[in-house]
Amino acid sequence: VALSTLGTQQAQATTATKADCDWLLDYCATYPDDGIIYRASDMVLAAHSDAGFNNVSKSRSRAGAHIFLSEDDPFPRWNGAVLAIAQIIKHVMSSAA
Repeated sequence: VALSTLGTQQAQATTATKADCDWLLDYCATYPDDGIIYRASDMVLAAHSDAGFNNVSKSRSRAGAHIFLSEDDPFPRWNGAVLAIAQIIKHVMSSAA
């Protein structure tokens, strides 16, 4: 459950929205000391990103990224995030081709 998804549904909430909100609150209560873990590495900045087109209500899209420090490997292992992005793209993009 993404907070941005719950935020877009709060004006027209359903029982599914309530269930998602309850799940999120239960998770926060179960893991109150959850946090970021950093481990030693060669300090190479790595990123995993993804985007989805037209997969949010009102014909909007979603983008996300996890940017972290890790070893200089072709497939770096996950490490604590330097920056994490999860958001809804507000503007419609079009091609100029």
